[in-house]
Amino acid sequence: MKTLKLVLCLALFAWMSPSAFAQTSGGPDAYGYTWKNSSHTSNPPTYSWVDITTRGDQVTGLADDNVVGPFPLPQGFQYYWYPVSQIWIGSNGYISFNGVNMASPFPSTVPSPAGGNDWLAPHMADLNFSGSNNPAQCYFYANQDSLVVSFINVPYWSVSAPGYSGSNSFQIVWTKADKHIQFNYQSLSSAGGTSQDCVTGIENNTGALGLQNYIDVVPSNSFAIKYYYPSVVTYAVTDGGINWNNNDRNGGYFIPVNSMQSFHANIKNFGNQSLSAFTATDTIYSVLTPIVNGSVAVPALQPGEDTTLTFSNTFMAQFPAIFKLSSRVSGITGDMVAANNRKSQKIVAVNTTQTQYTLDYSDGIPDGTGLSWNGGGGGIGVYIEPPVYPAQINGCQFLVTAQPTTPVDCYVMLYDDNGPNGTHGTLLDSVVVSASNVFVGSYTTVMFPNAPFYKTSGGYYLVWYMGGSGITIGRDLTPPTSQQSYEILGSTWAHYRDMYTEDFCMGLLVSNAPFPAANFSIDTTQMPSIAFTDLSTNSPTTWHWDFGFNNDTSVVQNPSYTYTQNGTYTVCLAVTNSLGSDTVCKTVTIRGIGLDESTDLAWALYPNPTSGALNLRLPADMEAKSVMLRVTNMLGQELPLRWSVDGSSLRTELPSASGLYLVELLDRSSGESLGVKRVVVR
Repeated sequence: MKTLKLVLCLALFAWMSPSAFAQTSGGPDAYGYTWKNSSHTSNPPTYSWVDITTRGDQVTGLADDNVVGPFPLPQGFQYYWYPVSQIWIGSNGYISFNGVNMASPFPSTVPSPAGGNDWLAPHMADLNFSGSNNPAQCYFYANQDSLVVSFINVPYWSVSAPGYSGSNSFQIVWTKADKHIQFNYQSLSSAGGTSQDCVTGIENNTGALGLQNYIDVVPSNSFAIKYYYPSVVTYAVTDGGINWNNNDRNGGYFIPVNSMQSFHANIKNFGNQSLSAFTATDTIYSVLTPIVNGSVAVPALQPGEDTTLTFSNTFMAQFPAIFKLSSRVSGITGDMVAANNRKSQKIVAVNTTQTQYTLDYSDGIPDGTGLSWNGGGGGIGVYIEPPVYPAQINGCQFLVTAQPTTPVDCYVMLYDDNGPNGTHGTLLDSVVVSASNVFVGSYTTVMFPNAPFYKTSGGYYLVWYMGGSGITIGRDLTPPTSQQSYEILGSTWAHYRDMYTEDFCMGLLVSNAPFPAANFSIDTTQMPSIAFTDLSTNSPTTWHWDFGFNNDTSVVQNPSYTYTQNGTYTVCLAVTNSLGSDTVCKTVTIRGIGLDESTDLAWALYPNPTSGALNLRLPADMEAKSVMLRVTNMLGQELPLRWSVDGSSLRTELPSASGLYLVELLDRSSGESLGVKRVVVR
């Protein structure tokens, strides 16, 4: 591996005597697993290499300190008390059942709840699949009878060119019927040596159970170690706990300030005994101060069963800050594993009403020394999902804590999360940040040349990458952590080995990408033919009009429509673009169709057209007090006009605004319409 430097080098080697090989058997652990090696005097396992290079699948993607998978297994494989349906293969000589990335320094004792758990480690060491002409190979084979994973000609990582040295060939053979697991060692370049940081053993999913064969001792060549599943399992496991909070990664996430939030947890029966109903609770903390609590009743769960539930409490952050969600289970009689009873999650509240805001999991204050990689060719990635959509990504920021005497460049990259299973996919932008533009001790801001980028769901991977030795990025060691960080060597990605204890001072610069905002105007001067004009903003690309009459619609941006009946109609415009859609509705009143210039009564309006003054002459046999007048504009809005009476004539002053108006004569006693006439104001 390209060893991590926290400005101090992580190089821990425990030295042991070859007398470690004197022990040829061990166990049982509390579950009942035992082991023997091929040097045992009574029924030892036989070293027998299983060649799968012609029938298995060659594993691609292994490099330096990474994990690939998952690889599916046929139904029926069991490890400890739980079934296993898939595995991940680690470049450092192990397989796991949860995708954990194990890298140097490796565990100093097995089992251990600390660090990654749930693995089989024939030779967990600082191995390397990367580098020019590296001969390392790995093969995977699984059928209804067995699983075989072979590591062939895999060298150790080396600081010297070409980045690797030595050769190691070993394999895992797991038979489904008897559940036994055998490690075969064909050849190891440091066989019997004690100068490697390495582990041989097995460990379960809690880290509470396992068997340790060797720590920092390399197994012999043409050698076998076999782990025997207990013939009778008496180990009853009562174990329920929190599987994850809010997302299946239990990853940190961002929320908007002044937005009400609810919280969820996936709760699982990890044991092999049925669980009666119990309780889960949660607490939101600001630093160490509890703010709000909630709870939820968990139904009875069968072994291996899980359920996702919503807590009773809600929470609204009133200011930008980092919060911690802590969930826990209680009321499980005889619960044996406390380690999974509680799970914490980082929640970062940001002010999304700002023109531009930052999505950074860290508190912005670097702790201790920065992080870099030996050789100057490594980087850090973080996965970020915006708190509101649509989101517009403009740039990024990062905090470098040190430069070498001759400062070096660095790089920032932005990846979409459209890779398999939400992993990094399309490279959207890449920027070389020259050494002269890198600030030390404060944030450096970089705007992406190809920005803006838009998201309506999901997120992005932001990468900071070294341009040479000695440059370091700031670490945030204040809990909780986001668990959303990755270590990157060349094109190889893996979960950052210390993601449970560290975040990094880097983040995205984001704006709220506005939805299209629908709006339109109505021109009624040619009633009953109405002209509609789109006034929508934020660049809509499609339009859909509903005229509220006869189910008639249009997709033209600025349509005209002719109504054939009087009435008030609701007209709606829906607009869309790549970010979303918006709809607005307005009413239009149609009058005068079939009623204009009524001849039933000899009444008249003059002058018409007019500049404002209007006279109405009634028939000689009709008194002014027996009628009412109503004047409306073409939007159907009634105008509060005052009429003066002069015998059989009435006078008023219309608005000065040009347009078409309707004057309706009504019988005062019955309210019956006696006719409608148009008046044009110029």
